[in-house]
Amino acid sequence: MGPKTDGLKEKVKRDVWSDREPDWLLDLYIEEKEVMEGDFNTLITKELKNETWKKITMSMIVEFPDSKVRTVEIIKKKWNNFSQSAKAAIANHKTGLTETGKWLITLTSKTFHY
Repeated sequence: MGPKTDGLKEKVKRDVWSDREPDWLLDLYIEEKEVMEGDFNTLITKELKNETWKKITMSMIVEFPDSKVRTVEIIKKKWNNFSQSAKAAIANHKTGLTETGKWLITLTSKTFHY
């Protein structure tokens, strides 16, 4: 018999990626950017995008044979998380640039009265 869980869900181990795997995923995505970010039309279909995700997933499996085998859904989730983190970092950076300028102008005008 296994241990009692008393109705609690078993903890799922966190999916750990090596340092190289996200870089490789980024490179693969960039190679397929036209398809992945293109609007749906007669050439870019949902099926083509799904096939492209499968291709990216297979490339990841081949390139990192010692890593955990990941599904298309896991690869997509990693890409979405990666993409959202990058967008947030860029937004924070842009906000920081404008805040710094405003802060400096405010400080200068309050500090130095001519």
